[in-house]
Amino acid sequence: MQRIIAAIALGLIIVSCTGADRPQQAQSDATVARRSESIAVEWSDADLEDDASRIGYGSKPEAMLARDVEGALVFMPQTPRDHLATQFIELAPHDGGRSLELVLDVKSPGGEACVANLQDQEFNVLGTVPCRSAGEQRATAQVPPTVTRVRVYFQSMQLERLPLPVRMRLNERR
Repeated sequence: MQRIIAAIALGLIIVSCTGADRPQQAQSDATVARRSESIAVEWSDADLEDDASRIGYGSKPEAMLARDVEGALVFMPQTPRDHLATQFIELAPHDGGRSLELVLDVKSPGGEACVANLQDQEFNVLGTVPCRSAGEQRATAQVPPTVTRVRVYFQSMQLERLPLPVRMRLNERR
């Protein structure tokens, strides 16, 4: 009986986190967990490939993302304005101090332009994390109470190809 109750509870948690009760809405494979109104979000490179917005101003915006011969996901801008962005993540209202930590797991380091930008709903950059070297890269940004949504985006104004991280995590700290 306890196993059945645990399975039902787990199913309800999965439905509430994934929005499976709303089939008309497109869902991301990115994992979102809420603990005490705090967020923890994780994206894989497959999530970026499938669900990130490709904002392109060149002739073939769909070609901005590709896999290289080793299978790494690479962003290849055609114009300086091209960028790749995750969907916005809603933040719970909060009056006290809050910070967001963005962590990248980099397998294929990029060039000088390779950074992940944490951006708010007004398109202000709150923080950046370099992806120029392999390994775990991280940065923490203080977030004012006026920030209600954030996203992560990549842009290369020098048109440098950017190998993207294999995994990204966003953790809220209060």
